[in-house]
Amino acid sequence: MRAAPSISVLQWLLNAETSHPTSSPPHRLTRFFTTLHSALRNPSRAVLQFYPTSDDQVQLITSIAQRAGFGGGVVVDYPNSKKARKVFLCLFVGDGGAHVPEGLQGDAGAAEGEDGKAMFEKRRQRESRRERNRKVKLVKGGREWILQKKEVRDAPLNPLSIPPHRSLRISPVVPETGEGRGAS
Repeated sequence: MRAAPSISVLQWLLNAETSHPTSSPPHRLTRFFTTLHSALRNPSRAVLQFYPTSDDQVQLITSIAQRAGFGGGVVVDYPNSKKARKVFLCLFVGDGGAHVPEGLQGDAGAAEGEDGKAMFEKRRQRESRRERNRKVKLVKGGREWILQKKEVRDAPLNPLSIPPHRSLRISPVVPETGEGRGAS
């Protein structure tokens, strides 16, 4: 491989679920970085996005990556913004004249709107508004579906508004006379 992008692999590796020595974050990170280094060709790069909870995590990740043979460093986009801040670990295998790119800088207006909200937050609000306005399709056999069917079934039929899927059959009324069927 010549390149390896990732968004949240480091988050999973930093999450320790048990106290077993092989499931500790440093052990998992070491295995990941050595395997990644052996899978990448020379020259190549890997960019990993992660959300560190402390500076110790950043130091741990970079030191283990360097021990595995990678060069590179950490890039922070919008370091002064709470919502738009992104941290990337840019790793390089081989020389190839690779250098760590500079993070996106700027004031809040570059990554945030005029009201101080991050641009992706506005998109999230727009999508939630669309979902609220959209008709909710009921799951067939679910509780709401059954209740809606019972409402439709029990509603009185208004002869002036017959739904198009129903047909109204009117049979002619024949007056009964004394003659005919049973009269002899």
